[in-house]
Amino acid sequence: MEKPRFENHYARSIPQNNMFARDIYRAFVGELQSMTTYVQGAMTLARYLPAVTKLFDEIARVEISHYEQLGQLLLHLGVEPVLNTRLRQEPIRLGFDATTEASHLARKMMHEKMAEEKQGAEEYRRLSANAPTRSIADMLLAIAQEEEEHAVALGGMLNRFENS
Repeated sequence: MEKPRFENHYARSIPQNNMFARDIYRAFVGELQSMTTYVQGAMTLARYLPAVTKLFDEIARVEISHYEQLGQLLLHLGVEPVLNTRLRQEPIRLGFDATTEASHLARKMMHEKMAEEKQGAEEYRRLSANAPTRSIADMLLAIAQEEEEHAVALGGMLNRFENS
């Protein structure tokens, strides 16, 4: 599954010397991309794999929460979190053997998203070390923890898939 591509020129307006705000902005956009991928996957797989759909829906809701938290943080940092984006999401079409294709797609998505969630957790931990206040660091560490939980949940679902 191809990741959504966002064309965004807004990040250029963040001052170059405010690297923390630029990194938070990148995470902000990343949460939007992640949420979009989970929602699209859930919609595509709903008919064939309800358990995976439920997990993707649950994770998407948490990603929306992260997006909102990061947007509030950007405001706190003096950056208007306005997105001037155009989403270019490739449609997912299942063919003649949709059930089998849905299973393969779910496995592929879970592998990819598990790796992304682990990488995201590492990035939030890195950001927390550079946070200007303890409360911001704590918020970023909480997001890191939730990203790790997503990776664990995806790994558990993947194991159930591969052992059935």
